[in-house]
Amino acid sequence: MNTQERLSDERALVGCLLADLTFADRCAEIVQPTEFVDQALGKLFAYLCSLGPTLPDDKITFANHPSVKAVGLVDVVRMQKACIDPGYSVVYADNIAKFARKDEPDPDASVSSAVRLFETFVEDIESGKQETVYKLPDPLTDLEIGPGLITIIGAGPGAGKTAFASQVAFSALELDKRLSLTIANAEMKFRALIGREIQRRTSISGKALRKAELSSTDRPHWEKAKQDLAALMPRISWVNPPYNALKLHELLDRPPGLVIVDYLQKFAPSDKDLRQGVNEVMTLLRRLANEGWGVIALSATTRTQSKSGGGHDGKSLTLASFRESGEIEYNADSAYLLKDLGEHDGKSWMREIELEAAKNRHGEKDVRELIFNAAGMRFESKVPAVANWETGDAVDDDDEFPF
Repeated sequence: MNTQERLSDERALVGCLLADLTFADRCAEIVQPTEFVDQALGKLFAYLCSLGPTLPDDKITFANHPSVKAVGLVDVVRMQKACIDPGYSVVYADNIAKFARKDEPDPDASVSSAVRLFETFVEDIESGKQETVYKLPDPLTDLEIGPGLITIIGAGPGAGKTAFASQVAFSALELDKRLSLTIANAEMKFRALIGREIQRRTSISGKALRKAELSSTDRPHWEKAKQDLAALMPRISWVNPPYNALKLHELLDRPPGLVIVDYLQKFAPSDKDLRQGVNEVMTLLRRLANEGWGVIALSATTRTQSKSGGGHDGKSLTLASFRESGEIEYNADSAYLLKDLGEHDGKSWMREIELEAAKNRHGEKDVRELIFNAAGMRFESKVPAVANWETGDAVDDDDEFPF
């Protein structure tokens, strides 16, 4: 059982008890609050087990209890409503206890812990269990972004790293109905970011959205995007200012999902040297990844002059281009660079982008040719896939046509 499954059982157990406390005493005999991965849920579990056969009649007192407030009343109600059958609480408690105690260090850790880890590895391979990355559509397929991974995105100004991260995140949300998204964006307000997402989905201009002037042509697209995004909002959280390392630390108390940190240097403590501050941020991101979070962190890059002598040379970025790169290089599982190669087809708002995997701890360091449609806030494949007329499969445009 992985961390995500453990958290799912913890939430299900608490939801069952919120629906019916009949089995609370039995669950308390099986599992201890300290065995919960989510410590806030563990404290809520302890509180529920102390109540007796029913919840308090005084709803205000219940809502104001520290353990309820720590989890959040909305989340408490959500878990209660998600309960399928309170009788399953004993099963969930047994699962949590079983795997929590399996995680305890063995007395002879130098031998037996290695044996258990190897056995788990063998079981995973032979059962076909894969290390997961998020499902993403073309042209983002098979990027090293997923639970337990830190993925760093770097680019020069205007190369679209925020748009890239948003396209990845919203695409992953739509393909995985269990995934949640937390956005910690120190650069942009929610209104601006969600406006960009609507641009990506509809091609409604940013100006029309800012001025709230939708044409008759825009309206049907607006209505569709509005409905689709409204369905995703319950699984999205927005981190409010101030933006600092403490805000990232608070995520450790929440069930893991996908988090976007934009951009990571902004979260470094202001009272410390930037290099030391970035080290602290990366250490926190590693803790989040170890707890099952998928981390996308955007990074500033150092300014290097182009051959013309000015600006930011987006074509020459390397792994060392990440600002305060040492700790970033060390902690990242994968690091991608968006290299701006210039205009596409003579249009200044269409940029040719080379997506380079400058580091990939778990696979090949490939390079992809993309187009950044800055007007539409989306990345597209430079060589779009077309349907094979005979099989319906997607083939590259330079592949042989079926006629």
